[in-house]
Amino acid sequence: LAKADVLFVNGEGYEEWLSDLVASTANPSLTIVEVSEGLEALEGPSHSIHHDHHHDPHFWLSVPNAIHYVEKIAQTLMKADPQNAQYFRERADRYQVELQELDGWLLEQLTAIPVENRVLATYHNAFAYFADRYGFSAVEFLVSNPDREPTAKEMAAVIKSLRKLPKPVVFAEPQFSVGEKYVRTVAAEIGGDVRFLYSSTLTAEVPSYIELMRYNANVLLEALR
Repeated sequence: LAKADVLFVNGEGYEEWLSDLVASTANPSLTIVEVSEGLEALEGPSHSIHHDHHHDPHFWLSVPNAIHYVEKIAQTLMKADPQNAQYFRERADRYQVELQELDGWLLEQLTAIPVENRVLATYHNAFAYFADRYGFSAVEFLVSNPDREPTAKEMAAVIKSLRKLPKPVVFAEPQFSVGEKYVRTVAAEIGGDVRFLYSSTLTAEVPSYIELMRYNANVLLEALR
């Protein structure tokens, strides 16, 4: 960071831990760009420690928002390095076309899931933007922030809600090993299945954003159709 020209962050309280790190670099010329700036935030629990911050930061799980991110990044790089502006523009245009195709594919494929099965029950509150974009009517979750564990009351509320569903499935996230234990407890109580959805991590199996979104869609189709 001490040598960087630009720092891209998600924004909406997602990276509050970065503040002290940025301050310690003593780099007054560092430009900080929030890639979610300009997007309309959904109300909901956030990662922010501020009590007056009630916006969901997980914009990227809706592909149109990811397209916005790409444009924000491209515009910043074009301004920071004008000699290579055409390169950045061409690369961004190409990737945005891929993302538009991905969005269309998701919209088409996920219609195969019956409306009554379109409930996402997850460990933490990360999939509201996905649900809003791709037609899932409700999102149930055990914790609003993955840094803490669910209470007995929260567990009971999710179990009660999921018992009403024709397809009782609970989704864990690979990066939260502690969360998997609670997800399996809920699934055992409702006689349901446990599946994995990716939100904010990549692996050898899921090495890119496009692969992440396709993987999640295929898991949902298999679990809820």
